[in-house]
Amino acid sequence: MAEVAIGVHNIIKSFNLEIGKQSSIFEKITSLGKNSLHSNEKILNDVSFEVMKGEVVGILGKNGIGKTTLLRIISNIYKPDSGTVYIDGKIAVFLSLGSGFQMDLSTRENIILLGMLIGETKENVIKIIPKILEFAGLEKFENSKLKHFSSGMYARLAFATAIQFEYDIFLIDELLAVGDKEFQKKSFETFMDFRKQGKTFLIVSHDHNMLKSICDRMILLKNGTIEIIGKPDEVINRYLKTD
Repeated sequence: MAEVAIGVHNIIKSFNLEIGKQSSIFEKITSLGKNSLHSNEKILNDVSFEVMKGEVVGILGKNGIGKTTLLRIISNIYKPDSGTVYIDGKIAVFLSLGSGFQMDLSTRENIILLGMLIGETKENVIKIIPKILEFAGLEKFENSKLKHFSSGMYARLAFATAIQFEYDIFLIDELLAVGDKEFQKKSFETFMDFRKQGKTFLIVSHDHNMLKSICDRMILLKNGTIEIIGKPDEVINRYLKTD
């Protein structure tokens, strides 16, 4: 019987949103003394599902429906209002493409920092820096600070660094759609290699064809709840009918 890698149980998450915010000087002056209005927006409402070890599960839904929020809760970036998350394994997070990187440090310094944060020795990390830079196509930028990087360079570095370390679970938000075509091809090939190794994946993407080709199951999020969990064809068809 398959073991659970990710267990999401009755997750609820809301955000306080300011409404009627004054944007012009006139509005600000003429509204002196008035209280700002806030709306408590429930983004996720009693969301529950499980991802088994070695399974690839995709999450589909319209923009703003809570897909990235859900991944941030699973990765412990956000705390839910209520509910619990269970993780069994070392987890790699590809949400903001390089969470944990420091913009004022160099490429080399960031690679060393990330490696040591996940338990690698400095000596072992230094040995694989050339391999990381080659995969990312950033050999000439080893000593450049990340604050000077383009979003594509940043994405390539994040992916190339993380794949060199031993992770069991990967949380991915549109990662395979970033960078140039050559980098996307290398990333996808690496992803498929990891899948063969029995790694676990939870992926957010709008690329229906990609999700259909790699996912064992898919989840459709709608209005903060799970509309359906099922085979890729079934979930994609439901999404297209309600989109």
